[in-house]
Amino acid sequence: MTSPGEEKIYAILRPMRGTTKKMLADGLRSGFKVEVKCPPDFYPEVNVETRFLPGALASEPIRTQFFTPKRDDGPPILYIHGGGWSMEQSDDYFMMLKKIAAMNGSRIAAINYRLAPENPFPAGLDDCAAAYLWLRENAGDWGGGKNLVVGGDSAGGNLCFALALRLKQEGAPMPSGLFGFCPLTDMIFEQYPSYIELANDNFIYDAAFAGFVRGGYANCNQWKQLLVSPMYGDLRGLPPTFLVAGAADPLCDDNRAFAERLKHAGVAAELHVYQGMPHAFYCFSGVIPEEQDALERLKTFLSPLPPGEGRERVAAQE
Repeated sequence: MTSPGEEKIYAILRPMRGTTKKMLADGLRSGFKVEVKCPPDFYPEVNVETRFLPGALASEPIRTQFFTPKRDDGPPILYIHGGGWSMEQSDDYFMMLKKIAAMNGSRIAAINYRLAPENPFPAGLDDCAAAYLWLRENAGDWGGGKNLVVGGDSAGGNLCFALALRLKQEGAPMPSGLFGFCPLTDMIFEQYPSYIELANDNFIYDAAFAGFVRGGYANCNQWKQLLVSPMYGDLRGLPPTFLVAGAADPLCDDNRAFAERLKHAGVAAELHVYQGMPHAFYCFSGVIPEEQDALERLKTFLSPLPPGEGRERVAAQE
């Protein structure tokens, strides 16, 4: 509750500006927007369709892009995009998701959860949970299956692991596998040497960006909660996990520490660290060999996992 004096000050400021969080979010959304046109011959065998799934709020359905490859024998995937919980959308990962779908024969449902700071924690996670449960329960409707793999990058990787911990808490069916590209798993990121060394003026992921998205997504008294920082959760019983990190990413030591915690908890986890690679290097399709290698290793990880509903795995064909 605001005091009368405080409300007088706000009454003067409101017509002039929004909250600092909103102004920063608008600026970052504009600054980070890159128009990338997918060439017509880029994995044309993958069909893309947009549909709306029931969200955590009945009034806000989840816009979802479904990627369906012609060779359709791999594990179905729920993909959660990055962008600091506050920007980007599945469209920004269009080329990467087409490539993953084609390489693995996997149907992918790429969701667009509610964004912070307008919708802080747990809104985005609530949408992820709603989408996951709908995709499992309506496998025949989209050709997926109950053997869902959940993956994501950066903040989406955070939501991927938070979702798994939430499902564990609720006794709900777990994914058949998890994967994270450069995920942020610990909101107390200042404790990691790679962050201290690299975050001051990092071109892609710097301290100013990290501080804003953290504060926009969750309040400081929530930063050590396991559904905000999966690093602090009980990781026992999580499904097989695949992690990719870049040695030039301030989050690299976060990723190393999370991989160690997973292994200590008895989870079958693998981490691949790419020297000289910054945050989000996996998005640059066809530009660098490290991107191709990361997706090839993901293919190897996904290969033994169960295929989708009513589909049998066949030998991968080039």
